[in-house]
Amino acid sequence: MGKRKISTVLFIETIVIGLLSLGVGLGLGVILSQLMSLLVANMFEADMTKFAFAFSKGALIKTIIYFGIMYLLVMVFNTIQVSRCKLIDLINSNKRSEKVKINNPIICILIFLVAVVILGYYL
Repeated sequence: MGKRKISTVLFIETIVIGLLSLGVGLGLGVILSQLMSLLVANMFEADMTKFAFAFSKGALIKTIIYFGIMYLLVMVFNTIQVSRCKLIDLINSNKRSEKVKINNPIICILIFLVAVVILGYYL
């Protein structure tokens, strides 16, 4: 199998997995958000007689667009990576272990601390 054929198979596989994960994620998200709404309303002993199924078409469209953009970038990156590799490297890639290189541990620690502060601020 040539590089072009492998890239095509990887591209199609990525699209199928992306569509399946998007569908499952949206479905579970809609169901779980409704369950969470019921749970919170029950915790605060709210009046449940006027509870209605809530669904935001705007949120659905934004989710599909953002997921599509991210997935497209991943597909392009994967296709470029596969096209640059030799076939024998792709076959033996699972036998190699990755080595993480830390150039400057102080900078890594500072970046980690900044990331924790940012996450803590927005959560």
